[in-house]
Amino acid sequence: MIESIPAPCPTHPTTYHERIQVLPSGSRRIFRFESVVGLPRRCAVLETELMDADREIDLMDYLWVLEHKGRGARVFTALLSVAIGVFVGFAASGYSSTGVSIGTMAIALVVAAALGLLIEAASARVATVRLRRILDWRKRVGF
Repeated sequence: MIESIPAPCPTHPTTYHERIQVLPSGSRRIFRFESVVGLPRRCAVLETELMDADREIDLMDYLWVLEHKGRGARVFTALLSVAIGVFVGFAASGYSSTGVSIGTMAIALVVAAALGLLIEAASARVATVRLRRILDWRKRVGF
């Protein structure tokens, strides 16, 4: 008898579904793989695994937590980028006894500010993708 081969998943890589991605009930996490976003993309195979494991209520709770978690501390990113700028300014001047030149410190702070903006842009992108995936999963679980 010829076994039917399931159609490949259009949203995940070929090897993603070789083993079950939904962890059994009682596990702290729901999905085996956790990305930066926190949720895998929704597909029919994951929905079937979720129903088989009876973890839909756990997923609803997890979605609520992810949605209310927020984006993180922007002030921390700003302080980190300024600290990096000051450190780079001191390192570039070689800790000279005459002091750090204004130009060196200005360039270091501009570079650090640009790095901080890049980190914030990446954080905003991750938050947007996370909210889209939450909305997609909410449509699936029905609340």
